[in-house]
Amino acid sequence: MLSAQEFDELYIKSWTKTSLIRIDDVFFKCEHENPTGSIKSRGLSLQVEGLLKKGYRKAVISSSGNAALAAAYYCNKAQIELIAFVPMTIDPHKLKLMQSYGAFVTKTQQAIEDAEREARMSNTPLIRQSADPVAPLGFSGLADELVAQLNEQKIAPKDVSIFFPVSSGTTLAGWYRRMRDTYKQEMIPQVHAVQTAAVRTIVEQYDPSVKRKARSIVPGIVARDEENTYKAEVLEAIDKTGGSGWVVTDEAVQQAKSWLQTHGIDSSLEGALALAGYWRAKEHSYEMRGSIVVVLT
Repeated sequence: MLSAQEFDELYIKSWTKTSLIRIDDVFFKCEHENPTGSIKSRGLSLQVEGLLKKGYRKAVISSSGNAALAAAYYCNKAQIELIAFVPMTIDPHKLKLMQSYGAFVTKTQQAIEDAEREARMSNTPLIRQSADPVAPLGFSGLADELVAQLNEQKIAPKDVSIFFPVSSGTTLAGWYRRMRDTYKQEMIPQVHAVQTAAVRTIVEQYDPSVKRKARSIVPGIVARDEENTYKAEVLEAIDKTGGSGWVVTDEAVQQAKSWLQTHGIDSSLEGALALAGYWRAKEHSYEMRGSIVVVLT
């Protein structure tokens, strides 16, 4: 079993930054280049390191796909047994990858409840990005990378509008904390949070006109009201930077996904959601700053 220090050296300090590419008038932060194919790699790597530090040899997670895949990858490296509960509609490729990393995966109609029950009954730690204070720290590197990459393009961060796909808000909150605490407030880009017509618990106040739906095609935007631990920080980021929140339909997400594929980017539906959020802001003639950054995953 690796020590926490060895894990840190091999899987955190050796991190390779993801690309910032430009297509037409939009920059894309390519978080799908992370080791497990999503932005979740950043938070889960630190969370698994935390399990190592505490001597845990087993953990439980519920996930729509990306978080469980990242957890399976890093638990495999740390030799920690992972029990994952995922929805019946889990992407078959992600399921196969989780299992190849040694995770014990159960498909269920109630992944969150089943994971909570398993963790409680077996006295096993439950991995939850929305509740673990370590998770946002993983996304601080996203802030440092982006500032450096914008500087390379001779673009000041303050002259940027950035669009995040948001579920519980953990990613955006971690990024914003780093920007707020390390850089001057006036350097922070204008922040836009994007959610679906089904899960809009953070941004609905900004964009209430879209008809509510019972479910969405975007699998990773699933946070319940009680999981919005970082809602206040997301709202602070939006309000202090003059940004907004956007609710996007499935049809718009599908159009964005097709556009990305046409331009050679195999992003997830969550990444397409962020792009569709930018399009919606543009359609509403929202006053954005000079350059646009869309966070893909």
